[in-house]
Amino acid sequence: MATTENPEKVLLTTFLRRVPIHVKLPDFASRPIDERLELLRYIFYQEARRINRKIEVDKYVVYTLLKIKHPGILGI
Repeated sequence: MATTENPEKVLLTTFLRRVPIHVKLPDFASRPIDERLELLRYIFYQEARRINRKIEVDKYVVYTLLKIKHPGILGI
C-alpha cells in the first residue's frame, strides 16, 4: 500500500498498529538530478518494453519532466 497522504490523519489507529513499517521516500523534486534522470529512464524503458516499441523522448521534454514539482508525482 502507498499513499501521499499523512497516514496518521487518514488511516484508523487500529490499522496503523497492524502495519508496523513506514517508509518515507523523498518526492521527485527533492531528489538529486541524476536520480531523477535515472527514474525517468526507467519509466520510459519499462513502457517501451510493455508496448514492445522504441521510445524516443525529446531533450526538452526530459528537461521539463526533470523540473516538475508536483506532490506525489513519481512517488514510484
